[in-house]
Amino acid sequence: MTSSITQLTGFAHLTDLPCWQLRCGDATVVVSSYGAHVLQYICAEAGQPQLWLSPKAVWQGQQPIRGGVPICWPWFGKINPLLLESLSPDARSALTLPNHGLVRTRQWQKTAEHVNEDVVSIEFSIEVTDIPWHRHPVTLRYLVQLDQQLTLTLSCDEPIAQQAALHSYFTVADSQQTTVSPLPANFFDKVSDSQVQSDTDVLQFQGEIDRVYPDTAASLILTEQHRSLAILQLGHDASVLWNPAADKAAASADIPADGWSTFVCVESARLTTAAAPLQLTQIIKPPREWRLG
Repeated sequence: MTSSITQLTGFAHLTDLPCWQLRCGDATVVVSSYGAHVLQYICAEAGQPQLWLSPKAVWQGQQPIRGGVPICWPWFGKINPLLLESLSPDARSALTLPNHGLVRTRQWQKTAEHVNEDVVSIEFSIEVTDIPWHRHPVTLRYLVQLDQQLTLTLSCDEPIAQQAALHSYFTVADSQQTTVSPLPANFFDKVSDSQVQSDTDVLQFQGEIDRVYPDTAASLILTEQHRSLAILQLGHDASVLWNPAADKAAASADIPADGWSTFVCVESARLTTAAAPLQLTQIIKPPREWRLG
């Protein structure tokens, strides 16, 4: 088995993007220090990318990269007002806050790497000094580990209010023929802005999907045609399932016209606003282990 870590300049069409390629046998991962963003995962069994990266993704001009595994922290989506309760009304109104937090468009520092025959890993960290509700610098760490699977772990030892999500885009042949299970019966549907109770634990990506499922299982199975992929989760309290469908994708500058049908997002998230340290892990298992019989 051949193991290595190689520094790259640019990946795919993302020219000049600072990246590292991790190789463990025939499995590879590419991750950039920009946003600590995982861009590609090719497992030995499948021999093809398991993560979707938009061909229209950009990174120059402080743009978040569309696809791969973006890191959302210290809030998810539009900021939860509960995170800003300690601020005065004037302080709140003065804030201009991007969706999905502060770290997707910042340069992280590579702080460690490890290579042996059986496992390859790389760690990034970033010091964040501008969390609106926290006055002191906070260090966030991200460990990318490749062996028989891909393990992503986002951690922060500070016991502060912090939300997080690993916003993984999985490549599929046809999103409308793709399912994820088992899921709770109750979820929040962001499309209709309502709580919903389902009579099935299986989600099929028909139409626009933007759902927050609380208290999801430690293992979710993504299934399409004759392929299944296991997505394991630790330290989470929710999973977010997303696909924009045709109309919303058409309004996005970085999703090709038919690109929406070639990915689904299965996001491991911690959405509580209670103050606590963070350790959020998502593990992507090779599809060979979960192939349908």
